[in-house]
Amino acid sequence: MLGVKYADYYRKSKVEETLYQLLTEQYELAKVEEAKETPSVKVLDRARVPERQSFPPRLSIVFLGTFFAIGMSVAWVFVAKYWQEADSHDPRKILADEVVAELKAQTHWASQNGNSSRARRFWNRLARRPRGITPMDRQNLL
Repeated sequence: MLGVKYADYYRKSKVEETLYQLLTEQYELAKVEEAKETPSVKVLDRARVPERQSFPPRLSIVFLGTFFAIGMSVAWVFVAKYWQEADSHDPRKILADEVVAELKAQTHWASQNGNSSRARRFWNRLARRPRGITPMDRQNLL
């Protein structure tokens, strides 16, 4: 009696296992077929040539950007020359040096990806004193 029940259960489980394998295989094949039939690109509207040129006017942006960059470069050169020729005892220069030193001390965290070499170079360049003979030294030499 127990052997007959076991044989029935075993036969049922084998049938269900075979059925599961067949259905799984058919499901996988159906997924592959669906992926083949689905187009990768769906065209919503056909492309047309525009009636007029679109905004922004790229040529004027290029010219304005170029002139702005040249203007900023010239301004940077004049300001750097003025800063180098300024008296080192000038209160404005002393104040600016103190502000840069304070900002440099407080922005040690302002480094990218833990590498502070870029920030260090920036602050060192900003706080750099002019090299060579200063205007005060020139006056003392005369």
